[in-house]
Amino acid sequence: MKQDELLIFKDYKTEAGSREEQTHKLFENGEVFFAIDEDVYQKDYVEVLKSNQSLEEYAKEIDRRLQLYLKE
Repeated sequence: MKQDELLIFKDYKTEAGSREEQTHKLFENGEVFFAIDEDVYQKDYVEVLKSNQSLEEYAKEIDRRLQLYLKE
């Protein structure tokens, strides 16, 4: 992962001993993976494979669902 893609930067400054500092130290050298529920992307995938739905339509719908999912 490139430095400009990171959400937690090495030069991030926080108040010493704060919860924010502890959280930063916990995650600064690791990768955190999040599972996305298959309902977000799998529902229409078969339709795309059958050519009943275009890939462009599928991508737009998945983007919409993903935005809703991430805001929950």
